[in-house]
Formats: sequence, structure tokens, C-alpha cells
Amino acid sequence: KGGCRKLLGWALLVLGLLMFLGGIAGAVVNRVMPPGVCQTADDYYADAEKAVKDAEAAKGTPQQAQAEAKAKEKLETSRIWSIGCSEAASTHLIFFAALLATGFFGLVMAVIGFFVRRVPAA
Repeated sequence: KGGCRKLLGWALLVLGLLMFLGGIAGAVVNRVMPPGVCQTADDYYADAEKAVKDAEAAKGTPQQAQAEAKAKEKLETSRIWSIGCSEAASTHLIFFAALLATGFFGLVMAVIGFFVRRVPAA
């Protein structure tokens, strides 16, 4: 009794629950593990700040040109890593939203499957 409708209901229910659990678990893991690029960007920023302070301290000395060149190089590297961090963070956020949407879609699918399998045969 129920035939294909019952089978479809069970399939939707099981697939929906798997999608829901997978989407929510993925979203949790996504939020707990931030992009590693940002930590590297922070490290390069700290190096750049130190290089700028060293360049300021070297003003009026024979090492001034070398210290300023090193500071410019460190600042440029820091800027590039900062751009990479912002791109990684936005990609991270997009994946988070997609995983939440998958979880929500799975929940809706499971609810539909739950009620489809309960509909009595005509």
C-alpha cells in the first residue's frame, strides 16, 4: 500500500536529513576554521610595522636607504597578503551561506518527505 509514494517519501526524508545534517555540520566547521591566509597576512603586517619603525630609526644614517627599501618591500608584501586574506574571507563567507542554504533545503525536503510518506493511498 502506498507504492511509489511511500518509497518517494522515505527517499526524500532520508536524503533531506542527510543534506540537513551535512549542511549544518559543514557550516559549523566552516565557521570554526577561519582561512589560514589571514594569520599569515597578520604576520606580514607585523613584520612591515617593524620594518617601518626600523626605517624611521635609521633616518640620517648610512643605512637609511637600505632600511627604507626594506620597509617598502615589507609593506607591499603585507598589502598583497591582506588582499589575499580579504578574498579568502569572502570566499569563506560564501561557502558558509551555501552550506546553510543546503541545510535549510535539506530540512524542507525532509519535512516534505515525512508528510508524503504519511499520505494514505487513495
